[in-house]
Amino acid sequence: MLSTKPLKFISFAVVLLLGVAAISSAQQRNWQSFGNALATAQEKNKLVVVDIWAPWCGWCHKMKQESYPKLSADVAKQFVFTRLNRDDKHTSYQYKGNRLTAMRLAQKLHAQTVPTVVILSSDGDYLFHISGFLDKEKLQSVLIQTQQLTFQQ
Repeated sequence: MLSTKPLKFISFAVVLLLGVAAISSAQQRNWQSFGNALATAQEKNKLVVVDIWAPWCGWCHKMKQESYPKLSADVAKQFVFTRLNRDDKHTSYQYKGNRLTAMRLAQKLHAQTVPTVVILSSDGDYLFHISGFLDKEKLQSVLIQTQQLTFQQ
């Protein structure tokens, strides 16, 4: 008689892996390129969250891994998210009629340090920025307040 223990274990392992994959994908932020984020924001009348980071910045990686994925879906769906590696010397971006390097664009968006979160209007206009590490609670609070203030006007 065949034992059902290996079959039950394999079934359990498959279900567990599928569950972990579903949770992981649900926590991923839908990052768009800078140009696509601006176009999407204008088309859907949403604000843009620009995460300005650098490859060497540990706090930047911590925000990407811990803060952004844990934002509530209700808050996150109100914004378009993009990331800008301010140390990228090879990519240029079109912004407000100018072609800018990542460093110059970061400066134009008032980001002098990393990490910096910049909020742009649906038309791509600079609204404000906040520098330094933001945990999930602080980031979510900033986004909720921004949303409320922006659409009260």
